[in-house]
Amino acid sequence: MVILFTLLVAQNPFLLQLFRAKAQAREDRAAAARLKQAKFPTYRGFEEFDTDFKKGVTRKQLDLLAKLEWLDGVYNLTLICPPGTGKPHIAPAIGNKVVRDGYNVAFHTMDGLVHILNFTGESYRLKNRKLIFIN
Repeated sequence: MVILFTLLVAQNPFLLQLFRAKAQAREDRAAAARLKQAKFPTYRGFEEFDTDFKKGVTRKQLDLLAKLEWLDGVYNLTLICPPGTGKPHIAPAIGNKVVRDGYNVAFHTMDGLVHILNFTGESYRLKNRKLIFIN
């Protein structure tokens, strides 16, 4: 039955396009849900970052962060830069890229994180997160 269905879809470009559109819509909804759960204060992307204006970070460094190789290598990432280099832009840009790549992310202030861990008993919310941003 599966082979027959596969042959039917492969021979019919309309059905193939329909299934691809359905799969893309499902992934878009899932990414929107992950983005909502992450609770980023605002949307930021790497493409909006102006390396000519912010002199502390190069385009090469941003591209290296955007590849997310450090995430799959299970490395911690700490952004330590002088004032005015764009940390509040870079962190959400990384988070949005990670969400679009299918990972679960959480964004918290330090006060909010301490509150979750000490007082609410909801630390389970952090367990399935691949990346946690602390501002």
